[in-house]
Amino acid sequence: MNAEFALDLRKKCPKPNHNHNAGQFLDSTASVFDNDYYKQLLAGKGVFFSDQSLVGDHRTKWFVEAFAKDQGLFFKEFTASMLKLGNLRGSRNGEVRVNCRMAN
Repeated sequence: MNAEFALDLRKKCPKPNHNHNAGQFLDSTASVFDNDYYKQLLAGKGVFFSDQSLVGDHRTKWFVEAFAKDQGLFFKEFTASMLKLGNLRGSRNGEVRVNCRMAN
């Protein structure tokens, strides 16, 4: 994580934190659908270790770099993944749960 960014987060979220509104958006353009999340990761500004780990692993760093560089590629791949997810079919014995934590 970028050291300056980490210091900024510590200031926003001190321990103990009594400010329930404290926090940080995952990307700087939170109200816009774009590839800024990937740009932030390359700048060392991933809020979660799991996000920043995408840059630290050679198996995933290439796609972070590609999506940060080419928003059109990100849109294309995002669209393809959403279509795949939308076409998933469960087994005949499956159910859509009203509450994800328990069977209907």
